Amino acid sequence: MSEEYIKQLSEFRAWRDEFLPVVEMAIKRVAANDDSASISMEAWVYYQSLLAMPVSRLSKFGDAIWDFNADAPHAARNVKGAKLVIAFSKYKNLNATAILEIKVALYLYLLAPAAVTGDSPGGRKTVKYNTAVAIFECGLRFVDHLYALAAEELGKDYISSKCFGLANFSADNYMQAAESFRYKYSDGISRFFSVLRSSLLKAYIFGEALSYVRVDTLPWSSADEESISIKDQFAISKNHLPNDVFEKLSSYASLLIVDFLDALGLPVQDVGALKRRNVKQFRRSDEFGISSKLMALYTVMRLGAKGYSFSQVVDILGDVAVDVRTTGGYVSRSAVQELAGGLINDGLRQYLNLINYACCYIVGQYTGMRPSELSELLVESCLVQDGKYWLLESRVLKHQQDERKLFDDRWIAIPIVRDAVEVARVMARYKQSPYLFSSVFTVAPGASCLALESNGMKYQLDAFLAAGLSQEQYENLNFNPYVLRHTLAYQMYRIDLGLPFISHQLKHFGEIVSDYGKKGFSKVTLGYGNIGDMISKGGRHANNPLRKEAEVEAIKDYFDPDGSYAGVNGPEHKARIGSAFKGYMAAGYSKEETFAAMANQHLAIVNVGAGFCYGGKSEEFDDSLPCIGGLRCNPNRCSNSVITKAHAPKWREIYTQNQGLLCDPDYADRYEQIEEVMKEAEGVLRYLGEGIDP
Repeated sequence: MSEEYIKQLSEFRAWRDEFLPVVEMAIKRVAANDDSASISMEAWVYYQSLLAMPVSRLSKFGDAIWDFNADAPHAARNVKGAKLVIAFSKYKNLNATAILEIKVALYLYLLAPAAVTGDSPGGRKTVKYNTAVAIFECGLRFVDHLYALAAEELGKDYISSKCFGLANFSADNYMQAAESFRYKYSDGISRFFSVLRSSLLKAYIFGEALSYVRVDTLPWSSADEESISIKDQFAISKNHLPNDVFEKLSSYASLLIVDFLDALGLPVQDVGALKRRNVKQFRRSDEFGISSKLMALYTVMRLGAKGYSFSQVVDILGDVAVDVRTTGGYVSRSAVQELAGGLINDGLRQYLNLINYACCYIVGQYTGMRPSELSELLVESCLVQDGKYWLLESRVLKHQQDERKLFDDRWIAIPIVRDAVEVARVMARYKQSPYLFSSVFTVAPGASCLALESNGMKYQLDAFLAAGLSQEQYENLNFNPYVLRHTLAYQMYRIDLGLPFISHQLKHFGEIVSDYGKKGFSKVTLGYGNIGDMISKGGRHANNPLRKEAEVEAIKDYFDPDGSYAGVNGPEHKARIGSAFKGYMAAGYSKEETFAAMANQHLAIVNVGAGFCYGGKSEEFDDSLPCIGGLRCNPNRCSNSVITKAHAPKWREIYTQNQGLLCDPDYADRYEQIEEVMKEAEGVLRYLGEGIDP
């Protein structure tokens, strides 16, 4: 059937000059029998058949609104609705010619995107409805503004009577429109005009090429520093969490999760996080008397309050609830409170909500899933094992319309993510929702449960951020769920640069990813195969802004003339870069410009874990130098070691690990050595202006 529609659309150019004047006059309500508006029967029949052509299960070509919701039954919840609808009627400045041209262009793009975009190798065979709608919505806003300016200059009557089409605009028109366009420029505008300038659309619609203008170089009055990609449905943010915020939230969430699991007597997968919890004496669960019995009673209370019968509660919890008295077959609230010893209160509810939000943060932060994929995770079945590896599997068939991508529908589940899923299963008993990302309220018996929308996800994550950060840190964030996605990509870039926050803080990420089933998840692939680009933008982008920012940050760590450097070579290193920067600044370059330029250079510094090995001077090879990374690579052990703030997480981890050993009787004979190591790590942190805790 699509071949038939494509053939019909391809005839648009042949008949347009006959039916467009009549269409324009009909809209203006000019007399239909005007001799100047004669039209052949063949052209009129073609036009009527065009209007009657179905474009979706709910819409025809001639409709003012095209609705694709019925054609995408498996779309994620945050995509359904408005993102699958395009309303041409809201663009009041467009004439009938423009609307018809754009409708034909959109439908051809949906039917044959590879042909429209040039059928390049690897080109898409299909395009998602929400992607096409998003692209054309972006473009239509700008085109509507183009027509508004043209009507002011030439008059509305001229625009209609002359069938003023998109090919009639000059490069100057584009420039003037960009200067006064009230919306921010986005990548969607560029993609829209890339589609319209297709040689196929030139032949089928316009008859001549549209004026070629690089829209990304126009003087946009409200331009972003970086364009917003349409790839992720308007939701992509250029922001990522600052390193200190990322570290603090990761630590806080992991401690909450492992503390809760341990209090319930459940196994903890992230042993490193559990050790840190014990060392730090983080016992938040003790404040609320968390135990398996209390959680069972709390679940009984929540289910009973929502109207579940006693038999239903028993089915959900098993024998745990049999000792609870009932009234008329329903759970007795007073009996539950008595058994719980008064521990069930609003404070407990808020604490459990916080644990729930921490789980959502960890899963979102350390998988890089889109909100649509997160919202469809089923708590009981999302965690799967592939050999010796654990993965998260989303229910969303993300690539139904695309070639299958690298990750398919599975994501590496590091130990703390597995712990988060286990906690979510505990919470699901009283929420009675199948989704990992779901409301904290209990679903009523027999009621349907929907996946959490992006707004609900944002609310929960916002609540966790507010609890885990200082007020100043929280208020300075511009947060949405996509920030977590970008943050993971940014931190993976930093792995490539030798700053592995992920493996340092959660201890297992780099190790597991590095040999996952020999499926390309190597550390080299993470850095050089641009997987970070794929997570961030959905494709390979050599000029990805996240990578550039990570590279510049690394240069600042290496060469900031105002930075702090520990080690024998620290003062010398600082003096040398200070001298160099004086020259750069004398030449008129700012510090930031110099950092950006240096990011493109090959530098004689190598990150070896806990410090930089300073290779800035020639010397004989010395095989006695302990250049094997780890604790020995530090200013007190090696004269070539230079320590910067970039290494603070690793030194903090060294301090915490050894602090835990002080409590271990097996290491009683080495307490003095352990204390020396702790003093050494603490000294480095203090020198850098860093604290023991993130």
